[in-house]
Amino acid sequence: MLSIYSQAVRAEEAQKSSSAWDRPWAFMIYSGVGSMTPLPEIIRFRNLELTLDGVLSLGAEYRILSDRDAVSFGIETTLTQHLEEWGRVSVASAAMLRFHRPPWKVWFDSTFAVGNGLSYASTPPEIEIRHLSRTSKLFYHLVFELTFNLKNTPEWEALFRIHHRSGIFGLFDGITGGSDFLCLGLRYRI
Repeated sequence: MLSIYSQAVRAEEAQKSSSAWDRPWAFMIYSGVGSMTPLPEIIRFRNLELTLDGVLSLGAEYRILSDRDAVSFGIETTLTQHLEEWGRVSVASAAMLRFHRPPWKVWFDSTFAVGNGLSYASTPPEIEIRHLSRTSKLFYHLVFELTFNLKNTPEWEALFRIHHRSGIFGLFDGITGGSDFLCLGLRYRI
């Protein structure tokens, strides 16, 4: 009898989990602080130098292709309020590639994503104005994201992401350097 109950619970959990990944739309909110540490150092969590600059972002993601046992591909758009000045906003879109089975998944349920796209700011963020010799409204946008599935609620994910804007080694108007924000947030799949 206990075995039948256990199987029913596992089947229900599998159905909940699969139904969350069958939903193509997701909405998120995240916020974070700035860093002028070079991106390779941030990725390795070395010599982090945080600033008082901050962001608050709202975003939507649409999953185009998905193999929930391996990878998925989608498009994401975010609207970001740079907190140093009301009305200083940026809009970014990125193509997102998400890996559903990163090597550390044996220890905790997570995904890893990388995104590439463009970011347009109404006014360049203050962190860029202070730390770069010149900046631009239009920049390259790069995202690294780690998600953590919340137990018993497969439609919700906690996330940590690096939100990056840069001239991508001079490709944008000869500008080198950029800005990074280390962010925490939540995503809901519908």
